[in-house]
Amino acid sequence: MNTALLMIDVQASFPARDYWDEALAVPWRERQHALLELARQADIPMARIFHEEPGSATPFDPANGLVRPLEGFDEPAAATFHKRAHNAFTDTELVLEGRFARIVDVAGLAKEWGMHAA
Repeated sequence: MNTALLMIDVQASFPARDYWDEALAVPWRERQHALLELARQADIPMARIFHEEPGSATPFDPANGLVRPLEGFDEPAAATFHKRAHNAFTDTELVLEGRFARIVDVAGLAKEWGMHAA
């Protein structure tokens, strides 16, 4: 496999935060669904990367049940990774070494944090 779509932080934890505004998320949701459909049509696998903070008693604590796909984005993933830092590339077993994909397309919530930290 040469290409993969990484869906970073597209999880139910974010709407549970006080800063979430669903009205602002509507255009993002539409674009994400279009991107997922294009990847599906091109037979590009999608991998999920969830942010988690075990023991934090926040929406990112897996014990709260919100570290799961955001409503409407529950299509099957080729792989799922969990991270505990903003950086999605050094805090996971992510595969930029060629084990999963050599080319990645990045999409998701708060992706600028993960990319900046990388």
